[in-house]
Amino acid sequence: DLEGGADRLQAEFDPPGTLRRVIAEGGVAISSRREASAGRIEAQRVEVEFEGEQPLARRGTASGMVRLSLDSLADTGRAGSSAGKLPPGRRELTAGEVGFTFQPEGHSLAQAQTIGTGKLILVPSDPKVGQRVVTAGQFFMAFGPRNGLQGIRGDSGTEITFFPPPGAGNRDPARSTAVHLDAVFDPRTQELRTIRQFQDFRFHEGDRQGSAQEARYTSSDDVLILTGTPQLRDSNTRILADRIELNLRADAAEGIGSVRS
Repeated sequence: DLEGGADRLQAEFDPPGTLRRVIAEGGVAISSRREASAGRIEAQRVEVEFEGEQPLARRGTASGMVRLSLDSLADTGRAGSSAGKLPPGRRELTAGEVGFTFQPEGHSLAQAQTIGTGKLILVPSDPKVGQRVVTAGQFFMAFGPRNGLQGIRGDSGTEITFFPPPGAGNRDPARSTAVHLDAVFDPRTQELRTIRQFQDFRFHEGDRQGSAQEARYTSSDDVLILTGTPQLRDSNTRILADRIELNLRADAAEGIGSVRS
């Protein structure tokens, strides 16, 4: 189901009286609920274009404090969604402006892209994994037929902040940067599977720093694998290897293949 509301609403029709465009302004909220997932767009202005004799939503733009949130309905009622905190299983994108297209049936998203910088918050359902915050100069998002987030590409400078899980003490969050990233999501659960950052990859955690041509993060084990002339250093040591694995959950690092220190 697709429904929405706003302070002001303007509709445009072609000569036979068929709906062609809707412009909503002020406190706009559009929600879509499909089986096991729900999506919501909030913004100050949303414009949606319709096509067909029986009009179906085809494309649109949202601007002004845009917030695109995707929830797994199985996780919506879980504990941990207190005031100021996002519930487990949520994926939330914020940006100044977002363009989007709809699936053929006109009720759920097919693609979305930020017009400029965006921030994506990923809240895992697994309490052993901390929150991930991803920023990029531009995001491109692809969705399945039921609001399912399939993949994300980030360009023009990307950064990931890996927050430690609850109860991990006073550990500092780790941060990684690169020019590009690709993220893949599980088509059934909508949980993050992998993120690959590439071109001038850099890693920072306390006094530990790393670099490589690219790195691949897997959420199932919370491990970041650096490849392409990787190196890791702190105030006392520098390690080079064919591959360096950073276990963010255990706060440990391992060099594999042609290790030099």
